[in-house]
Amino acid sequence: MAIIPLPNKSRWLTTLTIPERRNVGFFIPLLSLYGMTLGGSATFSLLWMVDKGFSFATIGLIGGIIPLGIAFMGNVAGAIGDGTGKRRMVIITMLAMCILCVPIVYFTPPNLALYMITILFFVSIRVILPIFDSIIGQLFPIRDDRSFNFLWLRSLTTLGAIMGLLGASRLYDVYGIHLLPWISLGLMGLCLLLMLYFDDTGIPRHNRGAKYSMRAVIGDLLRVPWFKTFLAFNILYGLGNAFYQGFFTIHLQNIGLTTLEIAITFSMGCTMELLIFFVGKRFIRRFRPTLLLLFCGVVAPVRWILFAQFTGVVSLSFVALLHGVTFALHWAVSAYYIQRNVPPSLSATAQTLWQSSCWDMPMAIIIPISGILYPVIGVQIFILGAIITALSIPVAMYMVLCKPVGRDM
Repeated sequence: MAIIPLPNKSRWLTTLTIPERRNVGFFIPLLSLYGMTLGGSATFSLLWMVDKGFSFATIGLIGGIIPLGIAFMGNVAGAIGDGTGKRRMVIITMLAMCILCVPIVYFTPPNLALYMITILFFVSIRVILPIFDSIIGQLFPIRDDRSFNFLWLRSLTTLGAIMGLLGASRLYDVYGIHLLPWISLGLMGLCLLLMLYFDDTGIPRHNRGAKYSMRAVIGDLLRVPWFKTFLAFNILYGLGNAFYQGFFTIHLQNIGLTTLEIAITFSMGCTMELLIFFVGKRFIRRFRPTLLLLFCGVVAPVRWILFAQFTGVVSLSFVALLHGVTFALHWAVSAYYIQRNVPPSLSATAQTLWQSSCWDMPMAIIIPISGILYPVIGVQIFILGAIITALSIPVAMYMVLCKPVGRDM
């Protein structure tokens, strides 16, 4: 496809085709708004549940069901997107479902119906992320000859999350956490409008000559060499991290941090995440993905141990800087591993299955356990998480040492 020459001052765009430039125009506001939704809504969801009258036991149960729902619905949505080629329509459907949930969530008192709609809302908004990542990774891959790539676009989601964290925390401090659903509604409505004009036809449908079958799509993915070992690493890595991801907001509130201080703490981590996404391409391409996964496996337990040692906002903010490794680098390297080792037509399924293994399934297992253990042992649950995360290190070492000849790992 023809590429339009541009002046030197626009050199970062010279590697983009005409359709890619049009998509960039939509992706920049789209990913920023979606990041605001995650930063302003998902981060404070636990506090909203407490304000709404949910008990800790209910929060723990819902917190376990939500990632389980994400894992199930996400893999179904990813396989449908790859099998039919209609990834854009999958995202639009999820956004529409979230928007319909908002009035029900707001006006329904705490009961079984509210719990079910709350689960549906948070499942649907999160299912979108891996499909977004798969589209970005294929349309804007990490390559030496491309200045504008997956990492740059992925950083927009993080930038939006920082803005959502800080902006929402201020609104919630002044006007109350009950505004969360309505803020989410406005942001998701704008995302839906932008998605109506987005073009993802450049990504092929999987197995075009055959009738769509979710089982066949997932089966083809699991037959990709070394993908199951890659998932095994991420399951162990995610199980340890889930102790932190599950109760971090409630823990910080319990040790005395205000909503704004919580937002500042996590904004520090998001800032490092942003830095990795912006400048990480040269570093990521310099080393094998498996070596970088091993590095993440070593650093993560250190972060969870340090997190358990401090209670001040300043010290916790410095520990949060390791988020640049434990999340951003791990996320980018895993996406790069998929880009290099998985066929493009299976990218959405690969992203959803990886994120399910690393985030959703571990959260479904660990959050209910955290709901029981946290009142008993408190911050020590993060030490337990560090021990479990460390079990991923031997798997990464195995991948590094047993690299097969000719594999791009």
